[in-house]
Amino acid sequence: RAHGGQVWTIDGKLPADLLDPRPHQVPDLLLEAEDYSPDARVFRDAAHQRALWAAWALALRGEPMDLGRLRRLLERESLRNALEPYRRDPRVAEWVQRLEHHRGGVEDSGAMGLDRALGILLDGPAMLGSLRSCPEALRLEDVLGTNGLVLFKLDAAEYPHATRKVASWVLLGMGRLARQLSDASTVSGPRALLLVDEVGALGSAARHLRGLVGRAREAGLAVVLATQGPSDLEAVDRALLPQLRGLFPK
Repeated sequence: RAHGGQVWTIDGKLPADLLDPRPHQVPDLLLEAEDYSPDARVFRDAAHQRALWAAWALALRGEPMDLGRLRRLLERESLRNALEPYRRDPRVAEWVQRLEHHRGGVEDSGAMGLDRALGILLDGPAMLGSLRSCPEALRLEDVLGTNGLVLFKLDAAEYPHATRKVASWVLLGMGRLARQLSDASTVSGPRALLLVDEVGALGSAARHLRGLVGRAREAGLAVVLATQGPSDLEAVDRALLPQLRGLFPK
């Protein structure tokens, strides 16, 4: 804050809009950090499909990918009503028809499972509105576009599940923006800095660092990883440490 930056916390009042605006990317983001056993894979697939249709419903209506709105549209009738005005599109007509036959069963069960998971997040640590889309919401695009500074202060001890989920969204968002930086780059040297402290606390979310590290140089993105030791990197992603070692000449 002393340097003009912002501090975001999951249980704070500063809103952050961290979801990808592209509807086809939204389901995987919503399912980040959600653990499904091999036997429950069918329920994950059902949740993914319902989340995809919900994201497209918002896109067709010209609305942002707001977490609360997406959650409400996981309910079958709400989603069917949202898609109904666009039924002239053959794809949407097929979705509506399938929703009309999704009464109970795996499809509704999968959607209800994701609804519960998002409810635990939105009605729990994010209850004050830290994860929503609004004009004043923090966006990574705006931070980079204004050479801004933001600290995402995550608490893995108190909110382990939310930490993994939000960390995934931030890292994937930076990966998406890194590609845009690369396409628009006209200057040499770093154009943005990403500092990740306590990498070992990110759990499964740390796997997204591989893609970032791989394209960082050409995108003008400097990535700094802070950890207690190499074993922490191996614990979260066994491929990450060899990748980092390969960046430095022997």
